[in-house]
Amino acid sequence: MNRGFISIHRQLLDKGYYQDSEYVHLWVHLLMKCNHKPKEFLFNGKIQKIKRGQFITGRKALSSETGIHRSKIERILKTFESEHQIEQQKTNKFRLITVKNYNKFQIGEQQIEQQVSNKRATNEQPVSTNNNDNNNNNDNKSITNVIEGKPSYGDKDINWVMKEFEEEFGIPSQGSKKNDRYCAKHLLNNYDKNEITWMMKYCVTQEYAPNVGSVEKLWYKRADIIAGLRKLKKTKSSKKTTIDLDKI
Repeated sequence: MNRGFISIHRQLLDKGYYQDSEYVHLWVHLLMKCNHKPKEFLFNGKIQKIKRGQFITGRKALSSETGIHRSKIERILKTFESEHQIEQQKTNKFRLITVKNYNKFQIGEQQIEQQVSNKRATNEQPVSTNNNDNNNNNDNKSITNVIEGKPSYGDKDINWVMKEFEEEFGIPSQGSKKNDRYCAKHLLNNYDKNEITWMMKYCVTQEYAPNVGSVEKLWYKRADIIAGLRKLKKTKSSKKTTIDLDKI
């Protein structure tokens, strides 16, 4: 399953085509199809390099993936070109689409990827029994603690919140350590762990996740999230839920 998220700028609301859902659908699809890091592939015996913000596709493939008719796919892509949103390079086998300003609007994804890479590299290092080596690796202590399940925020319950957030959202919390710790503590003081988990699950299942990129935002958006849970409870009253909404 694909995990992670993309950023969509509110400038999209100002586009003349915004009321045509197929234009918006295709634009979001292009953003999701773009490579978030450079890739290579073999074509006609030569290594072809694809940069971040680019991907290989075709009109038939885009039509099949979105359900938009091929002829309209072409019209929409030409509109995106004229709006300076994309560039296209066509061959008789495929087309290379480049989303312009991709790095400008998707910088958060790049930072997340770097954090994940850093954690993976730290986790793959052999365990050292030399105290001097351990002292020299104090800068990596926080990341290592998260991987090994040790409290990295000075409190095992706060550390649980951080790990639960990463498991539910598929990415580490993007808030500052100080603010996330402060907000995690408030969540724990006001809700039990089961309720906190359900708040996170609601954000993911209701496609609210892009608005909640950190534990800090989860805390400050709690009123909207709880209101959404209450509304969900009313519309699905026949189904039981393990979260005690009346307590909230």
